[in-house]
Amino acid sequence: MVSLRNLVKSVATVLPEIPKPIKKPSLSEKFIWTGGALIIYMVMGITPLFHFGNQQDQFAFLRVIFASSQGTLTELGIGPIVTAGLILQLLQGSDILKMDLSDTEDRALFGTATKLLTFIVIAVESGAYILGGALGTLQSTQAIVIFFQLFGASVIILLLDEMIQKGWGIGSGISLFILGGVAQILWWDSFSPYPAAPSQGAPAVIYGFIPALISSLFPGGGGVASVFIRSNQFPSAFTFVMTIAVILFITYIEGIRVEVPITSVKYRGFQGVYPIKLLTSPTSRSYSSPL
Repeated sequence: MVSLRNLVKSVATVLPEIPKPIKKPSLSEKFIWTGGALIIYMVMGITPLFHFGNQQDQFAFLRVIFASSQGTLTELGIGPIVTAGLILQLLQGSDILKMDLSDTEDRALFGTATKLLTFIVIAVESGAYILGGALGTLQSTQAIVIFFQLFGASVIILLLDEMIQKGWGIGSGISLFILGGVAQILWWDSFSPYPAAPSQGAPAVIYGFIPALISSLFPGGGGVASVFIRSNQFPSAFTFVMTIAVILFITYIEGIRVEVPITSVKYRGFQGVYPIKLLTSPTSRSYSSPL
């Protein structure tokens, strides 16, 4: 265990690190840094990988969760960060790693170990994507270039998350990237005016729900019923209403608080309540260096 601690401490000197702000940024500065991080992530999400061809997306159902986009620099998304964090937390929770997270030095050491493991997971996942054929059949030169693209882009995502976590931005980088991806999908599904073909050889229809709804009101548009449920996973009135309902439900659940009654033994007659949120946010990761 001592040798492992020394290894992590020595590696901490070479790992890239975002410094903490010297003075606490103002709210407007935090918005600027947060917006800048989101813009960088969105640009990476539309930047294609070198020589990437059209492949069947084997991980389409995980894209929203991991804030990733097929065939782009965000192919891995936040997956390596989440995976490394879960592994270290499981090792810590099962008492395999003997660390006292209430101690400042151990907490900083745990953050550095998480970052080191994230780098390892990035390399492993990048290689697995290439060797597993998720990106198609690649020549050796193409595979090397794509590997370094995936590795470098994932490191940038890690540093953007670290920047926000260390106080430059607001909230969590992981939550921000997931929110940005979901907002992009909702915006595109709702307002996209571009036509798309439901299947090969079929006439193209408007993809976005709201432009399709407006189009259905005109003569020959098919009426409102034609956009209530649309085939081939096109956004429809039903999915739009369900999305709004889920957002309202989550907002309601987020605001629920359980009031625990409190009675003082020392001060007789004193009674009060202590509100506890029904849903609590997870503990933030620490990126502090142990040095």
